[in-house]
Amino acid sequence: MTPKEMAILAAKALDGKKGEEIKIMEVTELTTLADYFVICTGSSNTQINALCDAVEELCGVRPGLKWPNDPVLCGKKLCGILTEMSLEAETGRVQSLVLGIGINVGQQPEDFSPEVREVATSLLQVLGRPVSRPQLTAALLEELDRAYSALLAGDLSEYQAAYRRDCVNLGKTVQLLPFGGGERETAQAVDIDEEFSLVVRGADGKERTVRSGEVSVRGLWGYTE
Repeated sequence: MTPKEMAILAAKALDGKKGEEIKIMEVTELTTLADYFVICTGSSNTQINALCDAVEELCGVRPGLKWPNDPVLCGKKLCGILTEMSLEAETGRVQSLVLGIGINVGQQPEDFSPEVREVATSLLQVLGRPVSRPQLTAALLEELDRAYSALLAGDLSEYQAAYRRDCVNLGKTVQLLPFGGGERETAQAVDIDEEFSLVVRGADGKERTVRSGEVSVRGLWGYTE
């Protein structure tokens, strides 16, 4: 059975059960797919590009990317991505990086809380029609497979170029919100470096690089703008 066929099988088991998670790793036939979700080296940003490719392939619209890892449509968040890293205790060496990807597929505005409704959307809301979760899962697995091959080959140039192209922040004035509190700063987003970090230009004209664990980015007037 191919990865695409297994993905469709797993997704169909829960298709229509709103709010439930597709637990692919608990299906014995899918244990060989662990490499798609547990990546010892590389960047989760590459997987974000894979997600955008999958949505574009199936739905005909391509999400933009709000730095560092928020796919957006119509200025609102479409997807949430979380990472969990495991380190070897004695050496501090990375053992694994687990990616959790959740795409808003069939939510209506009333399915979100009032505060979330202001910044989140779904494929149903944007397209005006339902999207097959099995087909989307299959498309995503195929794109993750291609991204994983690029990670193994050590050539992410295609994904770096796509990230720069899709990043909705570049060329705009943004707010930098330090994690843990602190004063907001206004800066110009000018580039994405080879590690997918954001290069900004401050009011003093000097450029510096900010990383995803240091700040959160917002537009001047809203979530992206």
